[in-house]
Amino acid sequence: MNIKKKVFSMLVLLIFFSTSVSLLLAQTGKKKSDSAPQKQEQAKADDKDMMDLANSKGCLACHQLDKKLIGPAWLEVSNKYDQKDVDYLVNKIIQGGVGVWGNIPMPPNRGIVTEEEARKLANWIITLKSKKK
Repeated sequence: MNIKKKVFSMLVLLIFFSTSVSLLLAQTGKKKSDSAPQKQEQAKADDKDMMDLANSKGCLACHQLDKKLIGPAWLEVSNKYDQKDVDYLVNKIIQGGVGVWGNIPMPPNRGIVTEEEARKLANWIITLKSKKK
């Protein structure tokens, strides 16, 4: 009889653990599927925040997301540069420049855009190519 109790106890534990593992796997799978919409919502919020920052710093006077205005469209910039070029872009945002996109100079933004803001904008602009539909 003692052996039957041990076997029964082991079966109960086995069922408990297998149920727990199944529930855990189901939760993990659910979190993964839920994370895609959450990531999309976060990306939209990030895009809005970056557009708001760009607008507040005067960037939209010369640049647009998908078409050339005075300066290049940010999608063009995104297609030309990669993550390794962030420091270069930060420098261009702060120091300005001429000749890369034509003869119209980009004015310096030192004192208008901080290095941190320029870095956020550069990183965001580079990601635009992956968001292009």
